[in-house]
This record gives sequence, structure tokens and C-alpha cells, in this order.
Amino acid sequence: MKYFLFITVVLLACTSLCNAQCYVELLNFDPKNPVAGCTDKRGVVHPIGSQWKDKDCFQCSCSDSTIECCGTIPQYVGLPEHCEMVVNKEDCTYEVINKKDPSDKCIPTGAIL
Repeated sequence: MKYFLFITVVLLACTSLCNAQCYVELLNFDPKNPVAGCTDKRGVVHPIGSQWKDKDCFQCSCSDSTIECCGTIPQYVGLPEHCEMVVNKEDCTYEVINKKDPSDKCIPTGAIL
């Protein structure tokens, strides 16, 4: 029984980490005024069925009832103190580098995407 409880707790913890950088926004539903699209955080309207990447590097999609967005840049855990992650939000790329020697790449021990 102890093992079953342990496995259940581990699986629940993993489930919560799987979509740690995702979120869903429900659209206001009004049968008199059907939704024409999804309005993002900047006020831009996207057609139903479309996909886009926002300024914070989240990949989003629009359905007739929700906006669903997931991060494309991982959040590293266990990053050594001498390392840092440098993100270029223009093209949503990133590098993990040594703070003292940027030409030296660091290898993190884990990430959440």
C-alpha cells in the first residue's frame, strides 16, 4: 500500500510539471454575439483556428471557446550559480552560458517546458 501511495504522489507531481508553462483562457460566450476570434493580451484579434507566437515566446492557438498558450522557452532547474540563461525574445531563442566566459556553454541538470 505504501508503494501505491508513493507512485500516485510521484505521478501527480509529474502531471503538474508537464504543462507548467501552459495556460488556457476561456472566451466569453454570448449566443447573440458569436465570437469572431480571440483577442490576445496586446488587443490583437486572431481568427478562430489560427496560431501565433506572442512577444513573450508563448505559442498560442485560438478555438471558438478558448485561447491556449504554452511557453517555448524552458525554465531551467538546477542551473549552476556560474551559469545564466540568455533569451532573445525577438526570435525566441536562448542559450545557457557561463557568466564569466560567455563562449563557454553550461549544461543544466533539468528543465520544465
